[in-house]
Amino acid sequence: MNKTRKLRAAKGTIRVALTSGHVMLLTEEPRDVSDIFWKEAYALGAISGDMVETTIAERELKVKEDIRIKEEEELKELTTVLKGLIDSPKGAVDKNNLPLVRKVSAMLGRPVKKPIMLKIWAELLNIED
Repeated sequence: MNKTRKLRAAKGTIRVALTSGHVMLLTEEPRDVSDIFWKEAYALGAISGDMVETTIAERELKVKEDIRIKEEEELKELTTVLKGLIDSPKGAVDKNNLPLVRKVSAMLGRPVKKPIMLKIWAELLNIED
């Protein structure tokens, strides 16, 4: 006995045709669909009741928010490393008392943008531009 699941087309009608010769149509009205159609139906854009529809704008906002959060976390991590260099430079600052990008990058395990690093460094040392 085949399993079934309620599927529907997100918009309009979806024609699902299998190489076995089985064919079915999905409309915007949910209907029970045999498990033999699931893979193809999802590939063609079918939606099941447990899925959440989002608009492109909502997805773009989510991506932008995720990027913003990641950047904030990276800045906090960079600030923490630079605070540690103030008290104990460990050879990671040059003769002008500025942090070396390659050393700070090695400490973080990822590349660091020099202008951002120097801005945070200046703020930590309360240096006016």
